[in-house]
Amino acid sequence: MSCRDVRARLVDLLYAEVEDHDRASLTAHLEQCGECRAAWSELRSLSSALDRWTAPAPQGIAERVLALLAVREAGAARAQVRALALHHLLAFLLAGAAAAGLSLLLVVGGSHQEESPLEVGVVGALWTALYGVAGILTRVPRYRRLAFAALVAAGLSVLLAPALSMPAVIEACRRWLEAAQASVLLNTVIVLAGALYASTPVFLSGAVVTRVPRGGAAHEALPLAGAYLLLLAPSVYLQCHTLTLSLTAPWVAGVLLGSCLGSMGGVAVAARLRPVPA
Repeated sequence: MSCRDVRARLVDLLYAEVEDHDRASLTAHLEQCGECRAAWSELRSLSSALDRWTAPAPQGIAERVLALLAVREAGAARAQVRALALHHLLAFLLAGAAAAGLSLLLVVGGSHQEESPLEVGVVGALWTALYGVAGILTRVPRYRRLAFAALVAAGLSVLLAPALSMPAVIEACRRWLEAAQASVLLNTVIVLAGALYASTPVFLSGAVVTRVPRGGAAHEALPLAGAYLLLLAPSVYLQCHTLTLSLTAPWVAGVLLGSCLGSMGGVAVAARLRPVPA
C-alpha cells in the first residue's frame, strides 16, 4: 500500500472500520514508514484530547444569551422613551396649556378675590407642566391608568370649583368663626366639606379608570392620591393664598383626607369589580 492510501485509511483504522486483512496491511506499513507512523501517532493524540474535552455548561451560555437579550430590550425601551419625548412632548404641553387655561378660567372665575396677572401666569405655567407630564405618563404602560385617573379626578374637581368655590366657603366660615369664636364644630364641618369636595372626583375616577389585582388596592391608591393632589394644588393655592393659615388649614386638611380616602375607596371598588391577574 502506498503512503497516500494508508493516510486516507487512518481514520477508518482509528475507529476500527477496516477489514482484518486491511488492518494487517496498514499495521505493516506503519511499522516500516516513519512518516505515516508519525501521522498515525498525531491522529491518536488528537482523538484522545478530544475525548477528554467537555463542552461548557449550558447554563452559562443561556445566561449570556439572556443577558444579551435584556441589554437589547433595555436599549429598545430607551429608544422608545426618547422617541416619545421628542415626538409627543410638544403636543402634550400644548394640551396641558389648554387644560391649564380652562382650569384657570373656572377657578379664578369662581373666586371672589383678584389675582395679579403675574401670579396667574406662574400658576398657569406650573399647571401646564403638571398636566403635560401627566399626559406623557398616559403613554407609558406602567403608569397609563394611574395618570389618566389622576387627570380625570383633577378635571372633575376643577369643574366643581365654581359651584363649590373654596373662597366662598371659607369666607362664610370666617363669619361663622367670628361669631362662634373658633368653634370646634364649625372647623369639623369645614374639614368634612373639604374631604367631600376632594374625595368624590378621585373616588369616581379610581373606580371607573383603574384596574388592579385583588389585594393590591393600597399600592395603587396612594400614588393616585399623590398625583391627584399635585394636579389639584394650583387650584387650592389660587383659592386660599390670600387667607390666613388658621382659616385655610381645616379645608386643606379635609382635601388631604378626602384625597386619600377617596382614592383608596375607588381603587378598592375597581379591584373588586374588575380584578386583573396579580
